[in-house]
Amino acid sequence: MNVTQKVLDYVNEKYSTVGDTPFSDGDSIVLRNMHNKKWYGIIIRNLPICKLGLKGQSRSDILNLKCDPMLSFEFIDNKGVFPAYHMNKIHWISVLLDGSVDMEKISFLIDISYNMVDKKPR
Repeated sequence: MNVTQKVLDYVNEKYSTVGDTPFSDGDSIVLRNMHNKKWYGIIIRNLPICKLGLKGQSRSDILNLKCDPMLSFEFIDNKGVFPAYHMNKIHWISVLLDGSVDMEKISFLIDISYNMVDKKPR
């Protein structure tokens, strides 16, 4: 099972999130809080890694997550976690879903993001 599918399974199991595809390209999957419909994540499929500042022509799925600006500096390493692609770089981070970041860390970051948009933190 690839990392993207593991992320989708995790958010479905823990938060009852079923990603939706509101954009015409169909390649972006938005993760919304089921109670207030706020975004806590978006999976962007098949992004050229050069868009994150990495060398090479390969592509990868990424996961953009909300992150407290006071915490993001602890996670951004410019190897697997980056300032957000195509989002506010102060309040969002991007996580490569190519296996370079372990699922435990990804789950932790998802939980942070979800709790930032949830009125009742878990």
